[in-house]
Amino acid sequence: MKKNLLIIAIIFVFLTSGYIFFQFFLADYFISKGSLSVTTNTNTTVFLNDKEVGKNPYQGQKVNAKDYHVKLVSETPIASTAADTKPSATQTVWESSIGLAGNTQVVINQEVGPATSLTAGEVLSLEKGEGITVIAKPEGTEVSLDEGGLSPTPASLEASVGTHKLKLSKSGYYSRELTVNVPSGYRLVINAQLALNPLESQQEAEKSEKVTLYQFSTDEATLLADPQSWAAGIWYFQEKQPDKPRMDAILDGEGKVYYASVAQWQQKEAEKKEVKLGYLANKANPQLSEAAKKKYEEIKNAFVPPKPKVMVKILPTPTGWLRVRAGAGLNHEEVAKVNQGESYELLEEASGWSKIKLSDGKEGWVSSQYASKQ
Repeated sequence: MKKNLLIIAIIFVFLTSGYIFFQFFLADYFISKGSLSVTTNTNTTVFLNDKEVGKNPYQGQKVNAKDYHVKLVSETPIASTAADTKPSATQTVWESSIGLAGNTQVVINQEVGPATSLTAGEVLSLEKGEGITVIAKPEGTEVSLDEGGLSPTPASLEASVGTHKLKLSKSGYYSRELTVNVPSGYRLVINAQLALNPLESQQEAEKSEKVTLYQFSTDEATLLADPQSWAAGIWYFQEKQPDKPRMDAILDGEGKVYYASVAQWQQKEAEKKEVKLGYLANKANPQLSEAAKKKYEEIKNAFVPPKPKVMVKILPTPTGWLRVRAGAGLNHEEVAKVNQGESYELLEEASGWSKIKLSDGKEGWVSSQYASKQ
């Protein structure tokens, strides 16, 4: 019995040692490998099956061929509010499942925007076969191959081995153009996403002396629920479209204001320079909300240039001074006296009387007969 147990123990140790030796020293020679490439337009951390594997740009060579859950966590800017003192950022998370086949490469390209609906990109992978398969978001996206006719997605396209050009498009979204290569013996699978165009609905709604109001409208639920990301998306795409008027600030339906730059806005307000203000509207009800109307009036008033002061000079009088009265008339009580030759700000005029502001801040009326505008 003891001899049998010893034999079993030896076999167990031998098998365990063999498994460990295989995993650490021989597995790479027997397990099929592929590669994974990840490229984004911002600072991105790459996770495979919830394990961090690197930063953008990520080039994973000799990756075990199997299915993976890919997660990209990217830093994206958010719109500033008056309370913000420094530029701030948030995290945009993109996730997808991929299948990595042996001796092939999966390519992930992402142009990360401030929200998922404002992000575009594609995942390119290979499987045995021929041609091209295109799967796209949002629903209703169409694809053309080599400048041919449009096909609704998902689409299975006949394509020869070699290089091809694809264009994905949908009204209200930015189109996306790809140059791809179909290798011999493989079918290229493309999972693409288009970014919503937040500038398509942009239109001038109203113009005052210093403030021009532009309206942006959408029925996209994710943007309506997150106006701060929506505002950031407008600035993000305006950088790419310099022909579009750039907003200095953006107003949402709750009366909250987001700024391209708080400091620049404050400077323009102090100098009473012209500004462009956007309004985030629900396409179902695009009119200014009551809260937005109130804030819009406050903004317009803040940019109204102050009226130039009109001064009056006290003319010579028989006494050398002039009575200042509480109202426009001799029947009002005297509140002060002013001397001839002195100048004061003119506030108002009425029936031969001039209302002036005294040096101590008080106000009163003097006879226009002895007050000359300067």
